[in-house]
Amino acid sequence: MFGFSGGGHFTHRFAILHPDRLWAASIGAPGSVTLLDPTRDWWVGIRDLPEKFGITFDAAALARVPVQMIVGDADLETWEITHTQGSTHWMPGANDAGQTRPERLRTLCRSFEEAGVRVRFDLLPGVAHERDAVLDPVKDFLAQALKERRNASR
Repeated sequence: MFGFSGGGHFTHRFAILHPDRLWAASIGAPGSVTLLDPTRDWWVGIRDLPEKFGITFDAAALARVPVQMIVGDADLETWEITHTQGSTHWMPGANDAGQTRPERLRTLCRSFEEAGVRVRFDLLPGVAHERDAVLDPVKDFLAQALKERRNASR
């Protein structure tokens, strides 16, 4: 599964909730991230997954999913991703992962790695918030993940 921007929000959250349904996840430039933090509620963390979704977080299952996180180093606009108190999606901790998309994605990467997930982190030089500019590395990642999956099943 690949998602960019809002699709990156969906992809990493789907991977957290349903890792058993994925053979790979490429998470592109999400503006807001859900950290694997058991001390914070959803969407900032995962403490209340049983109440919200009827599931518990399965770190071992997520660790079996090849994960790529990809963002441009020039993807620095914050007007769209900064949550202000009183806004629709604001909650305590909403901006704690960083100010920019690269900062937030790096924080998400650390969170996944601390849970035992191996992450390929691609920071693309000179790339702003441009989906088309990340597609070649995403295709390479997914092709490699599929090749490894096929080889493992032989």
